[in-house]
Amino acid sequence: MRKLKISISIILMLFVSITYSTVNFANDTIDEDYSITTNDIFSEGAILMNASTGQILFEKNAQKKLYPASTTKILTALLIEEKFNLDEEVVIDPESPFTIGARIYVNEDEIFTIEQLLNALLIDSANDVANALAIHHSGSIEEFSKKMNEKAKTLGAINSNFVNPSGLHNKDHYTTAFDLGQIAKEFYKNDMLMSIVKKSTYSIPPTNKVDETRYLKSSNKFLYSESSNYLLDYRDQQIFAKFDLVTGMKTGYTDAANNCLITSATNGEKELISVILNATGRNSYTDSRKLIEFGFNEFRIKKYFTKNDIVKEIEINNFKKSKISLLAKEDITALLNENYNPNKLTTETIVFDINLPIEKGSIIGEFNVYYDQKLIISSPLVTNISVTNALLLNEETDYFIEKNSVDYMFILGIFLKILIAFIIWRSAITLIRVIFEK
Repeated sequence: MRKLKISISIILMLFVSITYSTVNFANDTIDEDYSITTNDIFSEGAILMNASTGQILFEKNAQKKLYPASTTKILTALLIEEKFNLDEEVVIDPESPFTIGARIYVNEDEIFTIEQLLNALLIDSANDVANALAIHHSGSIEEFSKKMNEKAKTLGAINSNFVNPSGLHNKDHYTTAFDLGQIAKEFYKNDMLMSIVKKSTYSIPPTNKVDETRYLKSSNKFLYSESSNYLLDYRDQQIFAKFDLVTGMKTGYTDAANNCLITSATNGEKELISVILNATGRNSYTDSRKLIEFGFNEFRIKKYFTKNDIVKEIEINNFKKSKISLLAKEDITALLNENYNPNKLTTETIVFDINLPIEKGSIIGEFNVYYDQKLIISSPLVTNISVTNALLLNEETDYFIEKNSVDYMFILGIFLKILIAFIIWRSAITLIRVIFEK
């Protein structure tokens, strides 16, 4: 009887062990579903895009005009960085110290470098610094705002209007999730500015007006927050706000704009940007994380061309008939939903009208990718060489027709012309002789 009990116990233990192992194994192999709909995003405006190509992966009210709050400052930073060297000194004007809202309390005639002020602008979101940089750049807030709108339009942000460099509320200061995404995509290309927005802290040493070091801290909780006092309700559990895949960008808040958040993130193979506008409470973080996880987990990469690959060759007739190559300016990749239908995916290569001369590297075409007849990627194509009206064959022009062969048709043509001229000449001489002999 005792042996029977032992045997039954062993069998039960083995059964439980096998069952437990089987359940664990099954759970490990189940793919989590990260798909989302607009109902899953609580913010009023949102967009998710491929940071390198601009391909839109998700949108909600992306074209609706909303207030951007301090996310405005990424556009301000772009204008400042493209004009000034980082070590250039800025003397604070009389107006900026009286700016309201977030600030580092600059003083009139206080001296900072551009680098210090850009860090204060993007990490501490200082409004007094935004105004000081704008005045240093253009002489006044009004003139700088004109530059902001000009720059925004060149980036494709055509439904926005900016009236100040900080994002302080003004009914005439607005943007859209799509427009802000276009500006963020340009910001993402700037390595120096991205190196700032990935930092959670920064310090400014004593200046000519202040004896103490200013210690600044980012409001972007994705970068550092592992506090139980700030937990996010995410996918039926509470998690810390810190998100290791985030590489930076900008927060914003006013009473009218509510919480706004631009986020960049990478998992090593995909680079994404999300924009959240008019979110309540911590939804700016939960919505942004939903978008980023959706992009990382529900899309696969399809690569068409690597940077500098030949996409198409075209003929140019300029004294010598020749070919030039259209090269991919950047890697051309599409992010496709896991459930995409290959039959709905199409491509086209467009060559623009070409007026000679053209410079090497000029954009003269585009490679477009469509899904279900909707354009998802448009990537520029550039020339491999310079081309002038008097272009001659040389060692640089690798793609010319018959570069290394003799043009026999050309030689034959010349020979025939000489032969015909000779026959006409001999005929004329013969005719003259006949006439005079008579």
